[in-house]
Amino acid sequence: MTGGSGAQSVWLHEKSEARSDNGMVVARHPLAAEAGRQILQDGGNAVDAAVAASLVGSVVQPVANTIGGGGLLLLSDPVCGRHAINYLYQAPQGATAEMFPLGPNAAPGLFGWSGVRDQLNEIGGRAVGVPGSIAGLHAASKRFGRLRWARVVAPAIAYASNGYAVDWYGALMLAVSAEDMQRYPITAQMFLRHGRYAYRPAVLGPADIHRQASLGLALEDVAADGHAAFYDGAIATDVAATVQRADGVLTLGDLQAYAVRTYEAATFRYRGVDVLYVPYGFPTLAVFFHILSAFEMGDLAPSDPGRLHLIIEALRRCWHFRDAYNGDSDQIEGPWNGLASAAFGQALSRTIRPDRASVLEAVIDPYDYSDDDRGLPSAGQPGGHEGTTHVSAADKDGGVVALTETIVGNFGSLVTTPSGILLNNGMIAFTPVAGQRNSVAPGRRPTTNMSPVIVLNGDGIPILTLGASGGRKILPAAAQILSLVIDCGIPLQRAISHPRLDIEGGTTIIDSRFPATVPARLQELGHNVEMRDEGLSTFEYGNPCGIQRHDGRFRSGVNPFQMTAASGY
Repeated sequence: MTGGSGAQSVWLHEKSEARSDNGMVVARHPLAAEAGRQILQDGGNAVDAAVAASLVGSVVQPVANTIGGGGLLLLSDPVCGRHAINYLYQAPQGATAEMFPLGPNAAPGLFGWSGVRDQLNEIGGRAVGVPGSIAGLHAASKRFGRLRWARVVAPAIAYASNGYAVDWYGALMLAVSAEDMQRYPITAQMFLRHGRYAYRPAVLGPADIHRQASLGLALEDVAADGHAAFYDGAIATDVAATVQRADGVLTLGDLQAYAVRTYEAATFRYRGVDVLYVPYGFPTLAVFFHILSAFEMGDLAPSDPGRLHLIIEALRRCWHFRDAYNGDSDQIEGPWNGLASAAFGQALSRTIRPDRASVLEAVIDPYDYSDDDRGLPSAGQPGGHEGTTHVSAADKDGGVVALTETIVGNFGSLVTTPSGILLNNGMIAFTPVAGQRNSVAPGRRPTTNMSPVIVLNGDGIPILTLGASGGRKILPAAAQILSLVIDCGIPLQRAISHPRLDIEGGTTIIDSRFPATVPARLQELGHNVEMRDEGLSTFEYGNPCGIQRHDGRFRSGVNPFQMTAASGY
């Protein structure tokens, strides 16, 4: 690369596209993808593979998800149909917004609300929401899986009991969090070498082996008794007691009362394909693509500044309304039907000028497009997640799963039970102010950025599954990748590897891999642009992965900058 100061060498990163005929799994960690693939080869279906991959990920990459977290699962199957499972963490019955007094600089950020005094919604017992992972994974396995539950849990037990070689990313994240882990002795002993140091990856010699014997025993109980073992047995008592010792309010009754929420998958149509998503919270992707449908996106090259301008303007409008209308859409009133309607998106598209950036001046009321009763006037700001993972799985019989799980912040609350379960800090995703749509309230689930999607062709056959981790970066990543595939006809791996942009307040963050003419032109159009590098140690544009089916073959798409991997057969 040349510039005003002369020539510089630069990193160039890419990953190959995996191809297979019979099935494929993609996941944030290679061991998770491999475990899912083996389940497929052993006769399991996409649900079995996705559940196994998620459970292995909860052992080998606890920075992102554990069985103390929660998530969303989306399924399309030629026999079972199209379904969604919501197993997000939820607020305990004793939780209130007053538990989280605001400091002088409190504000929403990537991980959720920061600036609460003493980080009470980020670290420690008060930050823990009722975990949903085992409830959701067990429900999916029992209702839609083909193999026995114990068989699906077995790979995770093996990695917990026998250990696994620590990779470079795991070592990096442990080193970053080691100081904070010292506040919780069980956590330090569980995840740090000698309770103090990060486990080492392979450098000149073999990597350290990380074993979690107590977690292995807990997973054996879960394999034997499923939901009951985690929510109404010794593990449940252990979780509740641990949280209360750490100044939290979660009780055994909260665990016993936890139940997954199930829906038919929601759908929107875009340029001849149907996109399935989980009908919970703000329908961001539906709004985004209803806006883009008014423009001839396929006539513009992937890096054309005019195309990126339209994407920026559409994303800004999505965030504007998402910030105003978001929260637990199963429990609070909102214009949910109107927000997801094509008419609402088309109205928003008419506020966009192709020749310059503009603010949303016209007052567009989503209730005018909805049959819902008017509810609370404001939702406050949504939170975000980074400690998140995504798994996609596809089997030879046409079953496809998109599953996104999270422990929320990196290593969650940092509270670990004696039985080895690292717990989420899901309360960070709530607004710590009463009276808003996303406020803390007993039994409520918070807003989420997790966006697992499945794309069907005109015949209703799945041709793509996609998801990502990365907090508020998830939605822009998924939106841009889907547009590159659908509008520009780019294969999924190339679409994921293509440079992207992100929105932070009034600033558009642009990947430095774009040609220099791109940010210059966007500046001329009125955008405030900041260039940022994406590399092996950065996390600027989300961490996506997915599977595309083309000409009868499965083809992977994985992030070239992270551990994300594909495995098929």
